[in-house]
Amino acid sequence: MKKLLTEWRKYLKEAQDYVEMDSPLTYNRAGNVKRIALRDSSVEEPLDKHDTYFGDQSDSAGVGDDTIIGFLDYHSQGTTSAGNPYWYIDYMKTRGGFEGKGIAGQLVDEFIQRHAPDPGSVVHFGKVMNPQMWHIKEKMAEKYPDHQIIGAKGFR
Repeated sequence: MKKLLTEWRKYLKEAQDYVEMDSPLTYNRAGNVKRIALRDSSVEEPLDKHDTYFGDQSDSAGVGDDTIIGFLDYHSQGTTSAGNPYWYIDYMKTRGGFEGKGIAGQLVDEFIQRHAPDPGSVVHFGKVMNPQMWHIKEKMAEKYPDHQIIGAKGFR
């Protein structure tokens, strides 16, 4: 696992790092939702008014950090009957201007390497609402064939 993490991180820009925190969003399905976010300290563009959940906008539940370019909210579903970790991805978002640059895939990969590195671990994407996220789910299922990467299509 350490080798995979090292290999992946070499592709991160020097100004990028991951941070973990409690999610500032409220979810009905779980009370202890955590967040892994990708920060990029080189970001100089101001937040767009449509970048809900980013920055410290008073009208949205943001993270208060204008350098966050994407985040993944998750919570534990406990363990499987075999004792393997079972994780649920509650929500993912990439900041405007960073879509299509692999941020979401990087976040999922980092999440799996940190929290579900062992074979048999389950990562549930929930109801996937767009084809791009479904593609990431499928890509991770290929990359981690010894894991259970699951979810349901919520789009046509």
